Amino acid sequence: MNIQKLILKEGHKFRLRLSPSDVAQIARARDLFHLTTILPCFLYYMQTSDSFPKFPATISFTIRKGIPRVAHHVLWLCGWYAMYDVFHRAGSRFCRLFAIQMWVTGIICTFICRLGKGPISDKIHFVTAGAYMLDHIVLFALLKTRRVYRMGFYFSFISMATALRKKKQIQRDNNLSLGEYTKDDHRHEKVKALHPETKNLLWRLEMFIMAFENLLFVSFVSGMTSGLPKN
Repeated sequence: MNIQKLILKEGHKFRLRLSPSDVAQIARARDLFHLTTILPCFLYYMQTSDSFPKFPATISFTIRKGIPRVAHHVLWLCGWYAMYDVFHRAGSRFCRLFAIQMWVTGIICTFICRLGKGPISDKIHFVTAGAYMLDHIVLFALLKTRRVYRMGFYFSFISMATALRKKKQIQRDNNLSLGEYTKDDHRHEKVKALHPETKNLLWRLEMFIMAFENLLFVSFVSGMTSGLPKN
């Protein structure tokens, strides 16, 4: 049996075991994950961690320290507690192990190797962030998410990755430090010295990355209960 058939089979068994209270609990997890996207971002731009907030900025940048970080971590853990409780009760060993793997990946990405701790840590952060995003594809199959939400997720992921690749190309071509967080004291001057068209393009790419990263998670979270039994 190939992995795709295994995941579809496990998803079918998981959904058959779900009770109405399980579906309601997944809906509560969905609401907590929505808050995880919205509240830390709002707190960041209320200047609770940076006196001069960066805009545009990725989720990783806005939650790297201070009150936004605490708010994100608390909400994310509460959402995952509600979600794993359902996997533990209704899921097979495969489902439980997958959920644990995804949770651990998220812990490494945002708790242990949060953005700005150092070059090696930032590389681990980047890899685990990508892995965590791709894990959602398995959850689509387990939850039988409706196509419209999956298409929103895939479109956002491809758009974000394309903008990120183009941004890194511009950074390399102009001898700018890679990544969003940097300790290069001269980066601001280097960006300021760029040709206006290049500088504007770099800003637009960062805006695209921010928008599509958030849309990626909103697409998934909004559809979490879309394919689950209604009663």
